[in-house]
This record gives sequence, structure tokens and C-alpha cells, in this order.
Amino acid sequence: MLRSLNAIYANNLDYTRRLTADLDDANVCAQPAPNMNHAAWVVGHLALTADRVTCGMLLGIEPALPDVWKNLFSGRSRPNPDRSLYPPLTDLVEALASRHAAVSETLANAQPSLIEKATPHEGFRKRFPTMGQALLHTMIGHEQMHLGQLSAWRRVQGLPAV
Repeated sequence: MLRSLNAIYANNLDYTRRLTADLDDANVCAQPAPNMNHAAWVVGHLALTADRVTCGMLLGIEPALPDVWKNLFSGRSRPNPDRSLYPPLTDLVEALASRHAAVSETLANAQPSLIEKATPHEGFRKRFPTMGQALLHTMIGHEQMHLGQLSAWRRVQGLPAV
């Protein structure tokens, strides 16, 4: 199961890179519909989730992203069309890749029984009682949902499918 999680997680990162490869950094905060999640927010949100939830809360890996990112990319934040508020897209993608690498390395060295353990964070455990469920959510379900938003964002702006 852990190898499968890592394989799909790597596919998500590859898809992120393909979805962002041809984007003009000046336009990554465009919102073709009110409150639509734009590319900078989606990638930053995925990086922050990997850093604070998957790494920090679930796997006990020290978070590495700046605290200011919480205000920009938490689930309670709202995308802002002001490009000056966000780091360059390449920095966001690299931050996501870095946190993916930390998660993947940890899981590659973990015991298979990890997936049966109770989720360590009490609030998260209410929705996802086991580490397997929590990791499936953060690494796969949550990422793929937001990557679907990024794909739709591209298409609304007339960009080709990836």
C-alpha cells in the first residue's frame, strides 16, 4: 500500500508540473470566474498541505515552508488576483516537489503497519481514523481534487488540455 501511495503521489507531482509548465507567471493569479482558485493558490495550497498536514501533522516531519504561507494558502484563505502577493510559480512548484520528496522518502522507509496506526492528530482522526485513510486523503484525494481545479482553470482560459 505504501509503495502504491508513493507511486500515485509521484504521478500527482508529474501532473502538477505538466499543468504548470506552459503558464505565464504574470497570469497565474487570473480569476476568470469570481473566487475561482487560480494556479498560484492551488500549487501553494498543495505545498502547504504537504508541509503542514502530511509532513508535520501525520508523519512528524519538521515543516519547512515559511509561516507567511499559512495566510496565503491555508484552507481558510481565499485566492487573491493580486500577483504581487504570491511567490513565483517555479518556487511554488519546487516547494511542492520538496515536500513530496520528504513524504515519499519517509514512506519508503516506513513499516507497512503504519497504515493501520491511529491518526495522531485528534481533530483529523475524527474524519480519518487510521494513517492509511489520512494519507490516502492528503496525498491522493485532496491533491487530485485541486489538480482538477487547476485543469479546469486552464481550460476556462483557453489553454490546452494536458
